[in-house]
Amino acid sequence: MHLTETAMHDVTDMVGLARQLAGGDPLLAQELGKLVAEFNRQTARDIRSFGNGLGP
Repeated sequence: MHLTETAMHDVTDMVGLARQLAGGDPLLAQELGKLVAEFNRQTARDIRSFGNGLGP
């Protein structure tokens, strides 16, 4: 459970950082959104695979 909670905080931090870095620029926000989405996918994949021998 702690891993999931930590991961959710990381995802929240990543979204906030992307918003801050974009500074209201829609094009930059769109590009940063791609990075955030990939981070979210990888984080979810890591949570699912943790402990089942599929981890990194």
